[in-house]
Amino acid sequence: MTEAEQAEIDEVDKHVDALRQKWDSVTIFVSREAGAEDMSIGREAGNTISISRGIGNWFSRFGMIRMWLVDQEEGQKIERRREDDGRDET
Repeated sequence: MTEAEQAEIDEVDKHVDALRQKWDSVTIFVSREAGAEDMSIGREAGNTISISRGIGNWFSRFGMIRMWLVDQEEGQKIERRREDDGRDET
């Protein structure tokens, strides 16, 4: 791992630690598109760089992520049904 990669992880860890002061379980996901600065450390431009870090009860963090995923999927299904219902009326 390069110093630049470690600095990115350390930055996310700093925020995890700050949130942990008030919250029992914390999970942070971040991503960005690799740019020119990343090519200098061996990453290919256009690729996605992501970091996920967390602290606290693993089951709680896993459950929150799963619940969020289900909510997002169900929200999309409801939105599609609404769009389909709107087409049927015209």
